Amino acid sequence: MKNSILKIYLIALTLPILTGCLTTRTATYPDDDYDTVFKRTVKNLCSDPDLLVYEADKSNGVIKVQGRQALFVNPPVGTQLNIKGAKGETPVTADITMPGMSNIWADKLISATAGPATQSKKEIIKTEVTDSVYLKNGTVVKGKITEDTNEYVIVEHDNKWEKINRADIEKIIRN
Repeated sequence: MKNSILKIYLIALTLPILTGCLTTRTATYPDDDYDTVFKRTVKNLCSDPDLLVYEADKSNGVIKVQGRQALFVNPPVGTQLNIKGAKGETPVTADITMPGMSNIWADKLISATAGPATQSKKEIIKTEVTDSVYLKNGTVVKGKITEDTNEYVIVEHDNKWEKINRADIEKIIRN
């Protein structure tokens, strides 16, 4: 009885493959370059315990995988994921065609090409240059030195300019 159920199950699984049904998935990455997509895909596929990546040709954009488990459950030998954009084509795309109707592995393999949902852009941090002018009376004036002559120094701080005579300055530290 168990053998009969197993045979029927295997026949049901192989029927879409034998009849020629195919599942195709495509993903586009306009914000990523080819190297980033290729490296990320190989890394994600290699980290999946159910898959074995046995060929990754970066020059052609071909990554070949196979399942580690049962023959009809995981991707068969020769399953090929194609990354296009190596020759400067934009945008970078990934596609896969697998045998079987609505093959869930096509979705899993194409999702391995995806990166973070949003890329964080590097923010430019504006830092003001703060110079320190030490006066002989013990006070310190901090701000940006906008003018420096032999007679005086003009320091901009708190939205105002302060003119300080050189005779009153003990030392100046520029940052």
